[in-house]
Amino acid sequence: MVARLLAALLCFVAGTICATANEDRFAFTTGGMARLPNTQLPSDQGNAIFDGWFKGAFILHSGSRGALALALRVKHVSDTEKYPFNNSTTAGVELSYKAILGKRASLTFKLRHDWSRKRTGTSQEGTRSLVDYFFLDYRVPDTPERMLNMEVKSRVLKVFANLTFPETLTSGDTNVAVFSGINYAVNLKIPKNRLQLAPYVGLNIAWDIKGFSYNNKAQPSVGIKLKHPLPSGDIHLGLRYQGDYRWKTNTFEHGPGAFIGWYRAF
Repeated sequence: MVARLLAALLCFVAGTICATANEDRFAFTTGGMARLPNTQLPSDQGNAIFDGWFKGAFILHSGSRGALALALRVKHVSDTEKYPFNNSTTAGVELSYKAILGKRASLTFKLRHDWSRKRTGTSQEGTRSLVDYFFLDYRVPDTPERMLNMEVKSRVLKVFANLTFPETLTSGDTNVAVFSGINYAVNLKIPKNRLQLAPYVGLNIAWDIKGFSYNNKAQPSVGIKLKHPLPSGDIHLGLRYQGDYRWKTNTFEHGPGAFIGWYRAF
């Protein structure tokens, strides 16, 4: 029922594209990462993972308080160990409303129908509800500052959270999963170069109703990124040291890792 409703909305939007071609109603974003290892767990030792996505959105309505959009999203996940839960391609139709909460924060409500196919050949589809929170505090020093003998370009605080119901596309799944995090970084200008160096500290926390160990964890980390700024985004390489505490099983693992990531809006 929901899938048919979303498809009908998509057809309606496609029929209005010509009439609105001169308006700034399209928004495209892409992002992703690759990291080694995927986690600090023994089962992931030497396992590298890739997670990338692309989204095209048509803005149905926008104003000072928020925006209503209809979007198509494609996401691909794969890892070197070829675990079934880490190897899939998913396409989805999404209806969202992004509410602006002041100058730095937003709250986005989403209804999305996904079609997913795993590397094993298993196909799934279903409709999920999502709520995303995002806060960004980007501050440029009022007076010149230096760190590690480099100019401080900015200090950035990010806070984010995501609630998903149901967690998976498995038939009958009623689990609610929450993933959240906080990250503080200092962007340093490398002399005679567009590149920036960004030391950071962060903490990710996950929780779910069912109490699965992989969804109930705290992951503190400290690291450094080499960033290449892009219009409305960046590409970055990084090294980190991360802990992984799973309170359901009372286990704690820790170790180093490397990663590359990107984000671009256009």
